[in-house]
Amino acid sequence: MDNKSIDHEALLRLYHVVGNDLSELEELRQDYLADAPALVSQILESAEQRDNDNLRIAAHSLKSNARDLGVTQLANAAAVIEQACHNGQSDRIDELLSQLKSLEANTSAEIASLDMSKIVSEL
Repeated sequence: MDNKSIDHEALLRLYHVVGNDLSELEELRQDYLADAPALVSQILESAEQRDNDNLRIAAHSLKSNARDLGVTQLANAAAVIEQACHNGQSDRIDELLSQLKSLEANTSAEIASLDMSKIVSEL
């Protein structure tokens, strides 16, 4: 797997934020891998219930978590969903929901496969 959808520069920034502590970076990755599927499920459930407040909150959380770990494509999709909630664009939300679950699964597999020690050695 070539990890093209993971921004290594973002991972390096996060590594610096946690004081160049590889174990802390690994813990954040594990937290992301646990939280991202739950947030996607929350987004899908909230959309089905037409609960735009919870949908917007879950999309915001997913956007932030994904962006921190360099999962840019997923972060961007979550940002569009969040903005569509603000603008009341339910048709735009529906377009993205069909892609969101597979996008999360694919990018989570990529981030799980990363050799974090190799990435931080790129400094």
